[in-house]
Amino acid sequence: MRRQRSGNSVQGIDANSGPKGDLYYEGKICPLTINYQGRRVVLILTRNISNRHRVETLLRHQSQIDALTNIYNRRVFFEKLTEEVIKSQEPDYQSALLLFDLDFFKVINDKRGHDAGDYVLETLADLVSHLLVKDEIFARVGGEEFAIILPETSLSAAKEVGEEVRSHIQNCQFEFKKVEIPVTVSVGVVKIGRNETTKRLYAHADEALYVAKRNGRNCVATLDRQME
Repeated sequence: MRRQRSGNSVQGIDANSGPKGDLYYEGKICPLTINYQGRRVVLILTRNISNRHRVETLLRHQSQIDALTNIYNRRVFFEKLTEEVIKSQEPDYQSALLLFDLDFFKVINDKRGHDAGDYVLETLADLVSHLLVKDEIFARVGGEEFAIILPETSLSAAKEVGEEVRSHIQNCQFEFKKVEIPVTVSVGVVKIGRNETTKRLYAHADEALYVAKRNGRNCVATLDRQME
């Protein structure tokens, strides 16, 4: 109101709930330099932008979320990882990265078909999502490869999270068209150290994942490299 009295226009977006969902309106209030019957005249312009808002929301969702698993995609993951690398420069700040993928996923696709493979990926993503807390970032970074960013988490605590993910997936039943599919994952865990780079950190996590594969799969391996 103060801005109106000073002669400036006010512009904004308002949302209202209706029987068909939320409606969004863009409005502008323009004080005029004329009076009507001794009263100041204010022009109010509004337009319904609900369709535009829905399209923008959809495009934003598609740019951030993996279409199959409904979790963050690779692009958002690397954005979040870069943010965490920057935070790691702060004194006494600890965080970690988990990288894991499905063991023998190609066998599932070849033997049961790609629909079965998609089912496994969707189900796995849903299972892991329910294990994580609010600030932990979960993303699909490749075909059958996933990553979890654990803010404010030590390497030992991150390894416990990795083991929880591994054991939970192993103990869950994956059944597609009445056929049970055995599913396990290998997990690599690294701490996000100081003076780290996003690219180098991801390479270290991939190396830890390779160690887990080399150790027989269905296990967790850590790579503890304190970056000075």
